[in-house]
Amino acid sequence: MTRLPYGYIRKHWTIENSQHWVLDVTFKEDDCKIYADDGAKNLATIKRKVLNLIKNHSSKDSVADKIQRACWDAKFRAEILFGE
Repeated sequence: MTRLPYGYIRKHWTIENSQHWVLDVTFKEDDCKIYADDGAKNLATIKRKVLNLIKNHSSKDSVADKIQRACWDAKFRAEILFGE
């Protein structure tokens, strides 16, 4: 059995922790039951775009707090989607 160099393993977990884990916690991506055609791929693309918009918003709140606030406040939601 060949052992992978330590750098490859760290790189994998860096990607997992910075992208996939955030999407799973924020949008519960692992629980998604969409499998048909390109539906899952399209939804994943939209989720990544929304996550980037949320992270780029100037508010210092957490991602979860920004999502909750955007659900309740149409003005804040517009700021996230269309800029300030």
